[in-house]
Amino acid sequence: MGFGSPVTKLEYSSFFAAALCYLVTKSNNLVSLQLFDDKIRSFHPLGSTSAHLHNLMHVLEANTPGNRTSLSTALKRSVPLMKRKGSIVVISDFFDDPGAIFAALSPYLHKGFKVYLFHILDPAEIHLKPKGLNLFVDMETESRLTVHADSVKKRYNQAVSEHIATIRKMSVRRQIEYMTARTDTHYYKLFDRLVK
Repeated sequence: MGFGSPVTKLEYSSFFAAALCYLVTKSNNLVSLQLFDDKIRSFHPLGSTSAHLHNLMHVLEANTPGNRTSLSTALKRSVPLMKRKGSIVVISDFFDDPGAIFAALSPYLHKGFKVYLFHILDPAEIHLKPKGLNLFVDMETESRLTVHADSVKKRYNQAVSEHIATIRKMSVRRQIEYMTARTDTHYYKLFDRLVK
């Protein structure tokens, strides 16, 4: 989630999460927050006070990229923490196996949670633009791959489109709200999906 320029996906997600926390608490509702990579890094139980909101804002402001991310693993580990039925907003780049993600969401759906998925992507991830020979570095594992971008561009763009289409199709099948969000658009547009 640390990828992107001028705004990283993590910054964009944190801005959106902070605005959402603010709106929920100001409407006298309870809000909880979890930050995760391959495990739950930080969990803040339900609250609605000004002090609780201040704490959430501080946590989001100090948020930095962590270890290798596994959304499905984090979702499985957070099930016992969700004591009260409500809405769950997942903000992620969804670079995980779609089948594993939706298997991990099943317990929430079974318990009656309303689930919202916000798929955050940098424009450079959606359409590969570099030309010629390029070095790509995995930001989580630091593994390196040198490729001629022109030789993989078509297949890369197709794979990203297929990944997004698969998540969208699986969301529709399970009556989950799903929306892609590019970091070059304003996150206020995401609130429209929450008020439907």
